[in-house]
Amino acid sequence: MDTVRLGLHSFSYHLHLEDVDCSRDVFWFLRRVQSLGLHGCEIDSRHLQGWDPALLRDVGHFCREHGLYLDLGAYGFDFDRISQRLDLAGRSGARLLRTLISPEARVLDDAGRQALVDRSLVSFHKLSKVAEDCQVILAIENDGTVPSDDLLSIVREINSPWFRTCIDIGNAAVLWEDPVKVAEKLVPFAASIHLKDWQYSWDRGVSRRKGCALMEGDVAVEAIYSLIRRSSPKTPVTIEVATVGPEGSVCLLAEEELNVKQSVERVVRLEEQICRNSD
Repeated sequence: MDTVRLGLHSFSYHLHLEDVDCSRDVFWFLRRVQSLGLHGCEIDSRHLQGWDPALLRDVGHFCREHGLYLDLGAYGFDFDRISQRLDLAGRSGARLLRTLISPEARVLDDAGRQALVDRSLVSFHKLSKVAEDCQVILAIENDGTVPSDDLLSIVREINSPWFRTCIDIGNAAVLWEDPVKVAEKLVPFAASIHLKDWQYSWDRGVSRRKGCALMEGDVAVEAIYSLIRRSSPKTPVTIEVATVGPEGSVCLLAEEELNVKQSVERVVRLEEQICRNSD
């Protein structure tokens, strides 16, 4: 069995990258990806300095020079904005642009959310053609605002190899969906997979969640990883470590660093075990 390509999401180092007392740029992050022995990354919009074309050119050059796959993260389905992002992604040599429908969906009722999904479908139809022209996959993520069945219907309706899904296993439970079932449902259409874990708790009847290292939370990371490896072995797996305290409370840089290190080590061990068992 071929070894899967493992990468790191830049949100895994959001505390480091957004530390106002010690400026770190995206190249600091890319060097961390290298030092951890990984094969690529996804860089979130917040870490791209407003999608500066010169920065993206240099990021793409760095990734090509060092053999790293490059995915980029965007937001929304506005045609003009995402078209520009796809063009810049293509020019940088990125493999994929990840997007989502809208955080607005969180506060909408069922009818409002369905109207939003319908509007997104119109735009995504056109954007899939742009993605093909740019030779960049456009992947829609289950971000915890829209049920996975709605995302699946969009991908099936568009029916293009340039429009796929990005499975985030940590986001499924936000909508009370079973992460394993979401992975089973979406993996045939997946071009990107985010491994993420959360610790869930209840406080006076309200659900709370805290970010943590992989395999320390309530998401069935090992089972889902094994499922993904069986079903979609060529799809890159991007580790996304959410070092986020309850209610957005502040975490330490050292905690973030430890969470990333432990998460990478655990996934690498799991991958090695799967490869040994397949021999």
